[in-house]
Amino acid sequence: MVDGFKDVELFLKENGRFLSTNQQDDLYFTDTTKYETFKDTFVLRIRRAGKKAFLTFKGSTGKQGVYEEYETEVLDLDALDTMLQKSGFEKFLEIRKHRVIYEFEGAEINLDEVEGLGKFVEIEVIAEENADAKLIEMTEKLGLSGNESTRLGYVTLLLKKTGSKYSKFMQY
Repeated sequence: MVDGFKDVELFLKENGRFLSTNQQDDLYFTDTTKYETFKDTFVLRIRRAGKKAFLTFKGSTGKQGVYEEYETEVLDLDALDTMLQKSGFEKFLEIRKHRVIYEFEGAEINLDEVEGLGKFVEIEVIAEENADAKLIEMTEKLGLSGNESTRLGYVTLLLKKTGSKYSKFMQY
């Protein structure tokens, strides 16, 4: 969590590439009857961003902050919502955030203001090896070394904060 984006955004405007800004409304669904261990946990997310919507499968890999993801565009949100609920999936969380997206040295940098949580700089690095070293390097370049860092996602943070019954399926 950060107090503000001023310094990071100034750095990214000078050294990175602005990609977009949008409001994202995420609905999360799950079927906890399929869970046997934390490694088995998964969620389905419907994300509305601008005029588009996407369905994403996010599965735990057993490593905190690292997920297996598959995504596809959705044309009829109401039909999808109904299909998920009739298939036994339960809607358990809604997350609303304003996101500004930059690219810097191959990483996606998101400046997120998340309702109920605060402001975050999310660094997404896709790397087969040395991902942790790359994240540390990015954090230093962005001037964020002094800030508290977490690999917990917004879902986990909100479930933990609210004391939701679903937080027992998260790894802290």
